[in-house]
Amino acid sequence: MSSLQNSIKKSYSNDVQHYLECTEQIYPPIWLVMNELTLGTSIHLYKLMSKSNKREISDYFGCKSDELVSWLESINLIRNICCHNGILSDFKLRTKAKIPKEYKTNSSLGNILLKNDSGIYTNRLAFQLCVIVKLMSKINNKYAYKDLKISIKKLLDSHTTPEYYGFQNAEAIDKLFDLNSTESTDTLIAY
Repeated sequence: MSSLQNSIKKSYSNDVQHYLECTEQIYPPIWLVMNELTLGTSIHLYKLMSKSNKREISDYFGCKSDELVSWLESINLIRNICCHNGILSDFKLRTKAKIPKEYKTNSSLGNILLKNDSGIYTNRLAFQLCVIVKLMSKINNKYAYKDLKISIKKLLDSHTTPEYYGFQNAEAIDKLFDLNSTESTDTLIAY
């Protein structure tokens, strides 16, 4: 909580500055805080929630609480790599988040991620993208992945194949990014 207080005090937001000038309260209201939280702090707050609150949120995303934490921490790592000029396309996770169950069990999704002969799934870019698509389908199921799909395909050449990035083949890239058109209409963003 002290890191939250520090980030609020350091904020350049006009709303936060006005709040700090007009009150003696230690903690600002949640609507004001949400714009100031880092992804890492948001994940930490989720971990501190009661089991029932964590379950309600993870149920919405169709997973267990520990799966959601592993996915969010993985996304936070990816975000940090991108923000600090890391080369994401060549990145391999040492500690892998939990594989979304539909990528292991569903026959139409089960052939997106590359598996080795021992049945261990990839820890490359394709895995991260599967997690992002899974979560985005619940946040905004009308999100178009066109730019992301084009960017991924631009990475491919004779030396860096879809398999290098953790996809089973080139068709798996198309399949992953076309998933949002078949997902449920239950979404956080209403149109």
